[in-house]
Amino acid sequence: MSTPVKVVKHGIGRIVLSDGTVVILRIAIVDVKKIGGFSPFGANLAVKVIGGVGIAEVPQELRKAVADKPVISPDILPTDGWEYVEIKSQEPAFEEAEASIDSSKFIVRVEAEALMVVRNLKYRSESGEPIYVVNWANKVKWRPTAGGE
Repeated sequence: MSTPVKVVKHGIGRIVLSDGTVVILRIAIVDVKKIGGFSPFGANLAVKVIGGVGIAEVPQELRKAVADKPVISPDILPTDGWEYVEIKSQEPAFEEAEASIDSSKFIVRVEAEALMVVRNLKYRSESGEPIYVVNWANKVKWRPTAGGE
């Protein structure tokens, strides 16, 4: 059975790339379930997280570089033209939520950090930008709240 979560805090991640592009990363805690037996952390929790990226800023020269390229649907990834782009700096995305499970309450926090980014200059998005794909990792932690156990 799904456990409703109450969002306490969240922050949008910001990734600055070596080509001048700025990518945003957003995550959300969808579900928290108690699994297994004893845990010194108060419970063993399975935390379901979803996320997505968007392009916040693209340098004009990159827009010009793809202006005459074919538009590709967002649900299709081309098999050619990919190149790595270095991550210059980033602020991780995060969400913190309260989950009530049985008679216990937990504060669950998930942080998402970008690990690698590729771009494709042979195609363009519907909004006239190069295609970017970001790989990120979620770090999940939780703690019982005071009086929740």
